[in-house]
Amino acid sequence: MEVVKNPIALIRMTNRFVTMLQPLREKLTDFDLLQKIKEVLGSIALPSLDDHYEAIESLLNLQQFYDLKPVGLVTGKIFTTDTGVPLDANHALEIGNYAMTKKMYTLALPWFWIVISMKLPEKNFVDNVTKNIAALIQQHDSDYDTHLSKGLFYFEEKLANNLFSRTMRDVKMDLYHGIRLPGHESYESEITYYNLLNVCNGRDFVTECDRKHLFCTFDTKKHPYFKINSVKLEILSWDPYVVLLHKAIPTEFFEYTWGTTVSLSIVNSTVPKSSLRLEKSGTPLEKAVQKSISPRNGVTHRIHPSPNKVRFTDEQVGMDLIKKMEMLTGLNIRGNGSDPFVVNSYIHGNPVGIHVDHLYGHNDELMAIRGHRLASTIIYMTDVEIGGGTAFPSLGFSAKAAAGSMLFWYGAHTNGDIDFRTAHEGCYAALGLRWVGVKFIRQWDNFMRKKCSPKRNQWLLD
Repeated sequence: MEVVKNPIALIRMTNRFVTMLQPLREKLTDFDLLQKIKEVLGSIALPSLDDHYEAIESLLNLQQFYDLKPVGLVTGKIFTTDTGVPLDANHALEIGNYAMTKKMYTLALPWFWIVISMKLPEKNFVDNVTKNIAALIQQHDSDYDTHLSKGLFYFEEKLANNLFSRTMRDVKMDLYHGIRLPGHESYESEITYYNLLNVCNGRDFVTECDRKHLFCTFDTKKHPYFKINSVKLEILSWDPYVVLLHKAIPTEFFEYTWGTTVSLSIVNSTVPKSSLRLEKSGTPLEKAVQKSISPRNGVTHRIHPSPNKVRFTDEQVGMDLIKKMEMLTGLNIRGNGSDPFVVNSYIHGNPVGIHVDHLYGHNDELMAIRGHRLASTIIYMTDVEIGGGTAFPSLGFSAKAAAGSMLFWYGAHTNGDIDFRTAHEGCYAALGLRWVGVKFIRQWDNFMRKKCSPKRNQWLLD
C-alpha cells in the first residue's frame, strides 16, 4: 500500500515487473520450474505493461494538474516533500517518450531536458534525446495552427520561435481565473476546468464580501449530543450552503467498508466477482460494484475516468454511522431518505470529471419514491499528504481532505431544481490515496424537515 501511495514508486515498481520479471520468465528453460512459477503466480494479479502505462499516465496527469516539475520528480520530490524514491535517466526518457506519443508536448519536453541535464557518459543516449526534442519541436509547430485552440498540451508560441514559451495551461489559468459560468457550463466548459486547476492549486477566488461572513466554530446546536461533544464546523459558503465538519466521524465507523473495498481492489481480475461475497450481507461483489458512467456531456480533455466504486446498504456500514450523519446534517437519511453508501477509491491523477450530484438529465427509477438528490455528503476515509480535497470551481474554493471529516452541501434549491453552482470534482491525490464515502440525500423524506427561507430558492439554515 505504501508503494501505491507514491506515484513515483508506482512507476518504478511496474517498470521492474514489466522489464525484469517477464523477460526472466521467458528465458527459463526448466519446464517443471516454469510450471511451478506459473502455479504460484497464476493467482496473483501482477502488474502488466498496461498497468505500467497507466502509472505513467497518472504521473503525467499530476504533472499537468499541479505543474509538477520533472527536475524535482527525478530526485523523488513532489513539491517540497521528499519521497525518497528517485527516477533515473531511463525512467525519465520513457516518461518523456510516452508523453510524446500522446502529443502531450508541454509535459514531454521537460522530461527530455532533464535527461540531457543528467550529463550521462553515453553519447548515443544523449544524441537520441536531442533528436527526440527536435522531433517534438517539429511536431508541435506542425500541429500548432490547427489544434492550439482546443489543445491542452501546447505552448503559447511555436517552439521554433521561442523554445521557452509559456504553456497554454498557465495562459488559460490566468485568463479564466475567477470567471463563474451558469447552467450546464458550470461543469462542461473549458473555463471551469481551468478554474478547477486554479482552485486545487491554491488560487481560490472567493470575494472579500463573501469571505468576511465565513468562519469556523465549535457547534453545539445541531443536536443535544453536541452540547457535551461539540463538532468543529467550518462554513465554506452560505449560498449555496457548503460546510466542512472536521473530524466528525470516528474512523472506526467505516473500518468494514474500508476493508471490503481494499479487498475488492486487489482481487485478481481473472477471478469471477460473482464467486465473491460481501462479508456481512452475502451480496455478490459484481452487484456491489458500480461503474462510473455519466449520461451527461462532461469535459473530454482527460485521459481516464476512474474510481473503483463499491456500494453498501445502511446496515452494512452500520446504523451508528447513519445516525451520526443524520445528527450532523439535520436531515432524514435512513430508508428512502438517501441512496446507498458508496465508497470511491482513486488512483493518482485519475479523474471522475467535473459534475453535479443532482439527478438532472438522469432517468432514475426511484425518482417517484425518493425525489431528487437534495444534498450530498462526502466522508474522507484517508489522510492525503498532497491534494485529495474537493474543489468547487464555480464557487472558487476547495475543501481539504482529512480522515474522519465530512463535507456537506445542498445541491438543489428548495423547489428541488438543480443548483449548478455546486459542480465539483476531487483534487487529484499527488501523494497518498483518496478514499471517500459518499451519501446522496433525497428530497421526499425531507420535504417537511427543513424550513424555506424568505429569500426565493434559499434554505433557512440553523
